[in-house]
Amino acid sequence: MSYFRLILKFNEKCSYIYFIKSTHPIIPSLFISSLFTPFLIFGRMSKFSLLVICLVAACTIARGNAPDTRSDSIHILHTYLAIDVSDFSAKVLHGRADLTFSARVSNVNYIKLDLLGLSVDSVRAGAAPLRFSYNDSTIAISLPSPLKIGENRTISVYYHGKPVQMPGDFGGFYWDDLYAFNIGVSFLAEPHNYGKVWFPCFDNFVERSTFHFAVTTDASRRAICNGHQDSVTVGAKGNKTWHWTMNDPIPSYLVAMSVSDYAVLEDSYRGLNGTIPILLAARAQDTAHLKISFQHLKDALRIFENRFGPYPFERVGYCLVPFTAGAMEHATNISYMLGLVNGNTSNENVMAHELSHHWFGDMVTCDNESEMWLNEGWGRYCEEIFYEGLYGEDRYRQRVRTNHEIVIRLAHVRDGAYRPLTGMPSEYTYSSYSVYDKGADRLHTLRSYMGDSLFFGCFRGFLQQYKFKDINSYKLRDYLVSCSGLKNINDFFTDWIFDGGFPDFSIEHQQIKKTGTNYTVSFSIRQHLDHASHYFTHVPLEVAFFDSVGHKTIRIANVSADSTQYTASLSLAPAYIALNFDEKLSDAVTSQWYKMIGTDQHYDFTVAKMSVEMVKSSDTSLVRVEHHWVAPDAGMNHIHGLRLSDYRYWMVDGVWSADFQASAVFYYNGSTNGQGYMDNTLIRKDKDKLVLVYRPDAESDWQISDAVLHRVGDAADRIGSLRINKLKKGQYALAVYDAH
Repeated sequence: MSYFRLILKFNEKCSYIYFIKSTHPIIPSLFISSLFTPFLIFGRMSKFSLLVICLVAACTIARGNAPDTRSDSIHILHTYLAIDVSDFSAKVLHGRADLTFSARVSNVNYIKLDLLGLSVDSVRAGAAPLRFSYNDSTIAISLPSPLKIGENRTISVYYHGKPVQMPGDFGGFYWDDLYAFNIGVSFLAEPHNYGKVWFPCFDNFVERSTFHFAVTTDASRRAICNGHQDSVTVGAKGNKTWHWTMNDPIPSYLVAMSVSDYAVLEDSYRGLNGTIPILLAARAQDTAHLKISFQHLKDALRIFENRFGPYPFERVGYCLVPFTAGAMEHATNISYMLGLVNGNTSNENVMAHELSHHWFGDMVTCDNESEMWLNEGWGRYCEEIFYEGLYGEDRYRQRVRTNHEIVIRLAHVRDGAYRPLTGMPSEYTYSSYSVYDKGADRLHTLRSYMGDSLFFGCFRGFLQQYKFKDINSYKLRDYLVSCSGLKNINDFFTDWIFDGGFPDFSIEHQQIKKTGTNYTVSFSIRQHLDHASHYFTHVPLEVAFFDSVGHKTIRIANVSADSTQYTASLSLAPAYIALNFDEKLSDAVTSQWYKMIGTDQHYDFTVAKMSVEMVKSSDTSLVRVEHHWVAPDAGMNHIHGLRLSDYRYWMVDGVWSADFQASAVFYYNGSTNGQGYMDNTLIRKDKDKLVLVYRPDAESDWQISDAVLHRVGDAADRIGSLRINKLKKGQYALAVYDAH
């Protein structure tokens, strides 16, 4: 085991060090000091001692601030919330929270609750007042007597005020003339949990409780909360109190209240464990569009139950709110952006995303925000599973391909680094690139490692084992290793989850020999790295062999290190050999293929950054373009003054008819806008001379092609294309003669 891998393995134990740090801050200092002192005295350090220091550093980097440890000593069993939001003029909330909690250790004599920016009127145990202090974010409450292990206590917190909603933030408590509702996370707060903006709680990912709500509104409005509605009572002045009960334990950030003059659409779905009520809430004028935009909700339920097991909660619910940043997966009561409901199904991926959180994120929740990919990466990937189940495999593959291109081109740009999924810094917790999109990208690859049967079967078991519990990447890894029996799952997590880069695979030194009636094929699979820290190990790479009429045979190569020798015996004569043809691994390649025939047809290889114009093909030709996001082999460049791209190259290949003729356009973009970040490190000056180079295979030298340059805009835009009139099989790359 390398030092790097040992550091990664040790990383999961860092929470113990931080537990010590949070309770005895002097101990880590003494520990680290004891490590360094001998080195200062003797002026040298052993490999083992250096490793230990690296382990401590790895813990610091991975874990960040000390975790919230309150849930280690106190467990909140149930929360009763009596909330009055009837005053839509002053927009002042009046609340009472009754919290019933249990001691997990002996001699618990106080409790600290999160409550942000509200006024605390009093705290009581029954009729008896309790001593407390409040600093506008935390209520420290002294208990009348210490609690023993397992002993329960109920306290009541009375409070009021205008709840927090910071301008420009994702979450908080929103209150205008028509709506009052909360969004349970903040992008700007630290930590991001935002239950505390409207009720006292342990605002973390690991504390779960059941809830009862008694929300008072004026006569014209209704309140919708988590769980099921028990009753509604009418007061003497016409105000209404809506009673809801949530019997499944959930964290504070998933607790929701939405208030407006809602009309409700009620339906039901016959699920695996019985009938599930469905409640969709919108103002009356929005219900027609709501019905159309949510027409595939039951399909989403069917698809997710089939893949992940029974829907785990008692109700499905969505409330339309005038939110402007998407949706929030409040358990059984999703807050859904009004603007997404437009009378068509163009945004139904968001509907499916939020529903899927009831398996990944609501029922099973990441244990800290640095593991948010386990919530949001899964939510993003479930969009693809929804489309696959509803529209078929081609739609799934198209979306996965598009997502992969975004991740590999932009994630490191937008988020400043090639970031691992775990240990994500707080400012990137909700990054759409490094958490949502990249999480989905990696899950697609994990599915390939395991195969559908093991992948979905193991995740169904995982969800049941950790039902209403918190998880992290290490728990997931260990479960999948045990469930699948696959030896390379550890390697998958080391390579794809705990590292932020990508592998790139290509074929070199290909040889084909006929042996009797069979063909022996041998070649080297070369592994390059796209900002990964180490070579990936035991990668199950598909090798596709095509004969001259396009028949395909698939084999699996077990790839490790910088070069893997591969040999196969085939009954067909291979005319074309492709790696990862079906794009089951999200490596450092974006590729597309078409079957072409005829003349004067245009084909856009969008994610491969080129297009092809057919001139002639009397028979069907398979044309595949691989866009490799690694530098071309500069060692084979012997042209004086020519500098090759440091970032990307193309591989064009396939099964072509004898009379195949085509022209091609290769696109370049040296800008730093949304479609750029491809050649901005290659084209350094406006007057750099850009050319296209070609070689037929990995053993040949690069030669300058006869490509014609076409600029889009002026030279300063650094956007355009290079056109060749005769497309050939082989590798193509961009290069420049630097201007002086």
